[in-house]
Amino acid sequence: MGTFSIRVVDEDGTGVSGAKVSCHYPLTYQTEYTDSEGWATFDVHGGIASFPVVDTLYINGVEVATSLATEDGDTFSYTQP
Repeated sequence: MGTFSIRVVDEDGTGVSGAKVSCHYPLTYQTEYTDSEGWATFDVHGGIASFPVVDTLYINGVEVATSLATEDGDTFSYTQP
């Protein structure tokens, strides 16, 4: 078990609060909302995979990445679409 985090920022690099971040895996998905600093943290459970590849990453319903490989403690940053 572990975690990875995604930060959503605006064009100025400021964290965006309340953005909906969805990670879609082969058999399931996880959705979190960003905190006041723009961070959404995802717990990786053994049932999903021990550090999965996120098939598709969505922010506020807009696809922003595909085939995103993750490891424990990874952080990623995306500009809000």
